[in-house]
Amino acid sequence: MFTPQPVTHYKCGNPTCNRRHFYVTPEEAENCCVCSTCGGIIDHAYQSSQCSKCRAIASAAREKSMLDNAQLVPYEGQVLHNTSEDFLYTEDDLYDYINDNFNSLDEIPEYMYVATKVSGISLDAYSTVEYAVEDRHYENAMDDIVCIDSLQRCLDIWCERQDLVSYHPDTHEKISVRDWITDNNITFDFEEVSKC
Repeated sequence: MFTPQPVTHYKCGNPTCNRRHFYVTPEEAENCCVCSTCGGIIDHAYQSSQCSKCRAIASAAREKSMLDNAQLVPYEGQVLHNTSEDFLYTEDDLYDYINDNFNSLDEIPEYMYVATKVSGISLDAYSTVEYAVEDRHYENAMDDIVCIDSLQRCLDIWCERQDLVSYHPDTHEKISVRDWITDNNITFDFEEVSKC
């Protein structure tokens, strides 16, 4: 462990510690860079109470729990989200993703999240004006602003003309990748190589 150094209170004695905390007791300071899970030394890149290894384990456990609890739905051409933050828009994308990133059927993920489509944009005139006025004008300046309703109508028309479409992972629904492969008798290039 690192020796605490008193400075009004106590601070961590680890010379690489980038936390600017001061502690009331030496025990708190001694534990500043100690992982709360395994007792190892923390790298403070994430300002966490866990080391990188324990953070990765906890993150994987959260991801597994979310995937386990997601409802299984049939694959009907929905946009999918894989674990590497890519969206797969078509069955061809799914095929290419599997073919390009895996070397055997055993490596292919069992499930993938369905993605939710988000269309359009909306702006709130009151919030927009309030943000513009808040730090630049006197207190209660919003009380003197007029025509917010007409600005809102203009913003609504402008928003309707925007053609934005985005996708977000829906951690509540998943498809079975392996069922898709089996149901459609799909083979991959790596399977052909392994037969040689």
